Amino acid sequence: MGADNVLLFPGRRRKPAVAGRRMRTDWPAEIKFHDSALRCTVADISPEGAKLQLLTLPEAGSRVWLSLDSTPLIAAEVAWRRHAHIGLRFIAEQRWVAHLQARCPFAWSR
Repeated sequence: MGADNVLLFPGRRRKPAVAGRRMRTDWPAEIKFHDSALRCTVADISPEGAKLQLLTLPEAGSRVWLSLDSTPLIAAEVAWRRHAHIGLRFIAEQRWVAHLQARCPFAWSR
């Protein structure tokens, strides 16, 4: 997943990326666990984890794999679940997210 689907607006002030910040997204994705693959939406992402929106929620503590376009599968653990959202904690830091954040600092969440 690259920055090719992100629009930069002229006149916006850019700040450097800060580790631990989440970037708002609306990326289509797939989450794989057990023998299932479910479509979902990545609502926000950081190098350490992501918030997903989906209809069927795996249990907290479940090991899952996040599938995004143009990236290898990302191993993660379900850290929490609420309503139609789950929070993932990535097993390994995803440094490409920090690089993307540096290019798109206006998309930070909190």
